[in-house]
Amino acid sequence: MRRTFISLAAAAGLVAAAAPLAAQGFSVSEHGSCQMARGGAGVASPCPDGSAIFFNPAGIVGRRGWTISAGLTTIAAGGSFTADATRAVTDLKNNPIPVPHIYIVDGISDKVAAGLGLFIPYGLGTKWDSTSVARYVGYDNSLSTIYIQPTIAVRPDPAIAIGAGLD
Repeated sequence: MRRTFISLAAAAGLVAAAAPLAAQGFSVSEHGSCQMARGGAGVASPCPDGSAIFFNPAGIVGRRGWTISAGLTTIAAGGSFTADATRAVTDLKNNPIPVPHIYIVDGISDKVAAGLGLFIPYGLGTKWDSTSVARYVGYDNSLSTIYIQPTIAVRPDPAIAIGAGLD
C-alpha cells in the first residue's frame, strides 16, 4: 500500500512539474470546403467533392462519373524570436504560404470507385530579417510534404464500403 502511494505521489509530482511545450509546424486539415463547412465532421458522411480521399477513402464509392475538385489554403504564420543575450525581439517576415489540394475521382460503377489525391498535410516556413540573430538558425526556410494518394473503394453490400489508399 505504501509503495502504491509513493508511486502515485511521484507520478503526480512529475505531471505537476511538466512545462508546456510549443511546436513549430502546421498540420493542415483544410482539404475541402465541404469538409470544413461541416466542421471536419464528414468522415461518417463524406462530402461529394473527392475530399474523402484524405478523410475517409471508402467515401468515394457510390457516385457514378468523374469528380474533380481543387482548392487552396493559405497559412499566414506569425511569431517572433527573442535573443538570449540581448533580449532583442525579431518578428517573422513570412509571406503567406499556399497549401493546395486536388482530388480526381472516377465512380466506375455504384460499387467501385477509384481516385487520386494530391495534398500537402504538413508545412512550415520561416523567414527572418537579415539583422536578426535568428538568421543563424535559418534565414529563409520552407518545408512541406507532398502526398500523392491513389485510392480505390468498393461497396460489396449497400451497408458496407471499404476503401484504401497509399500515401
